[in-house]
Amino acid sequence: MFRVPLEISRYQPAHPYDRKYDEYFEKRTSGKWKNNSQRLSIESYITMIQQGKCPCCTEALKINQNWCLSLKKKASLGGEYKLDNIDVVHDKCYGQWQTQRASQVKPATPIKGGLQRA
Repeated sequence: MFRVPLEISRYQPAHPYDRKYDEYFEKRTSGKWKNNSQRLSIESYITMIQQGKCPCCTEALKINQNWCLSLKKKASLGGEYKLDNIDVVHDKCYGQWQTQRASQVKPATPIKGGLQRA
C-alpha cells in the first residue's frame, strides 16, 4: 500500500504581547469596535477628547470614516484597550502617527546622586 505524505502547514499564532504584532492587533480591535457597542464610546471620545479631529493630520474625524485605534502604551508593553490609552486616527494616518509617537518618546533620565547600596 502506497501512502501519500501529507504536508501540514503550521501557522504560528499571533501573540498580543509580541511587539511585531502590535499593528495587527490594533487594527483588528479597531474593526471589532466599529461594529459593536464600543462604537458609541469611540464617537464620544473623538468628539470630547480629540475635539473631532485626527491628532495626526488635524483634519475632521467622523465615526463613519475609516479610523483606527493607536495605543499610547502598546499592548506588548502592558498597555490596555481603554479610552485613556488610545488615540483614534484616520487609517491613512496610522503609519505616520506611529512614527511621530516613536520620535516623541522621552529618553530615560539618570537618577540623581547615582545608585547606593542598601
